[in-house]
Amino acid sequence: MKRLFKTYPNSLLPPLLLSTYICITPNSDLFFYDGKRIAEISLILLAVICLSASRQAQTKFIESLSIMNNTARYLLAIILGLGFLSAILAPSIQHALIEVMTLFALLIIALSSAPAWRTYHKQLPWLGLVLLLSFTVQEVKFLSYYAAFLFSGNAFDFYDFFFTFSHPRFFNQYQIWTLPLPTLLLLLTPPSLKLNRYRPFLWSIAIIWWCMLFTTNGRGALVAVAGSYIITYVIFRYNAKDFLKTTLILILSGFILFQVLFHLIPYLLRSDNLLQLPSTIPLLEIRSSSSGRLTELWPTALKMIQQNPWFGIGPMHYQAWNGGETLAHPHNSLLQIGAEWGLPALCCFTILTFMGCYAWVKRFNAYTLKNEQKNYNLAVISLSFSLISAFILSLFSGIIVMPMSHLMGILVLSLALSMYQKQAAPIKIEFKQAHHWAMTLIFSLLAISYFSLLIPEIIPRLINKPELLLTNSPSISGPRFWLNNN
Repeated sequence: MKRLFKTYPNSLLPPLLLSTYICITPNSDLFFYDGKRIAEISLILLAVICLSASRQAQTKFIESLSIMNNTARYLLAIILGLGFLSAILAPSIQHALIEVMTLFALLIIALSSAPAWRTYHKQLPWLGLVLLLSFTVQEVKFLSYYAAFLFSGNAFDFYDFFFTFSHPRFFNQYQIWTLPLPTLLLLLTPPSLKLNRYRPFLWSIAIIWWCMLFTTNGRGALVAVAGSYIITYVIFRYNAKDFLKTTLILILSGFILFQVLFHLIPYLLRSDNLLQLPSTIPLLEIRSSSSGRLTELWPTALKMIQQNPWFGIGPMHYQAWNGGETLAHPHNSLLQIGAEWGLPALCCFTILTFMGCYAWVKRFNAYTLKNEQKNYNLAVISLSFSLISAFILSLFSGIIVMPMSHLMGILVLSLALSMYQKQAAPIKIEFKQAHHWAMTLIFSLLAISYFSLLIPEIIPRLINKPELLLTNSPSISGPRFWLNNN
């Protein structure tokens, strides 16, 4: 570890902070929704400041950027330009600019973190174990609350089990990125970690983690997992046999545990007659009713696209444009980008996404992985499963909106970039001067601007005095950036 910091002390700051936030934030009541957002903001500011001050960080960032071809870089630049134009034309320029800066800063963090994972890949199993510890803490709380509700005789709902998240869907959007990790750790064979002796514990953690997925009462996540399962098989075929088999066992085991906890045990404990269902404790079910996507959310987004096709209504303005408290976002990433950023930005984003998927599948598929080592194959397949699941879920949920989902997604994306870059032989960059002064200027301006836009709203939330919160423009109901808009 001492040699690690001595070699790349500054370039390691973003990935280390990212890992720390991801492990701590989901487990603390201090980090409710707005707390998670502030944690995300602090990570962005620290990472951008690091890039403005450190030549090592700048070098690694440019090396990561070099894996993109010119077309991809031009598309990114066009999307950024369209985002700023849309923000300037939006009713609340401040909140629109915050959205644009946040999303692009997260991409910058992913590019900055990728070299660290590539250089110190031997430490990644330990990162996995730390994340597993974070899952364990969440599961202990989950089971403790379950036991408390059960033995107290109080009725419960699925909202009651995800206490560090303001809504079970927000936990869903964070968890969807993590579901392949237990499978990966169960199948890895790193001798130094001696995981075999802890295999029963790993299985227990993995099964409970999948059980919690069913407890969230979400349908989009189940569709995402099923779709990712099929696509992963189509891409990797026999290479994914062990991974998909173990994942299927975990899914079925998690579902059975869900049935036992929320159907069988309440039934046995609360029913006077085993032929009757208990009446005091409800049984948790996966909802089958409409959530308003087809009837309200998606039609509203399509209407916005028709009325503002070129630059959209402004980043972060879906809720504000509606004037409704419940319509925070359309629960579809493509419709959200089209409605808020405009059709040209959506087209560029779609092309860029297709290019990235094509490059990934061309590099990693059933034929290219057949001669690779087992652990390497498992890592590629796990990352693919995570990215596919998250993309599918984004078509039904607000995964591109929530702060904890942002952090987890950037970790997965940076790991994927690291895997891809390992094969791509990135261009080596050497600066003749102490800094790349253009980058120093750009990242310094980004940090100052981002801080200036956010500090008026962060201070009241830090001192926890709602009466000090600034009200929004009369035509704006409020940004979805914070849980409480005003």
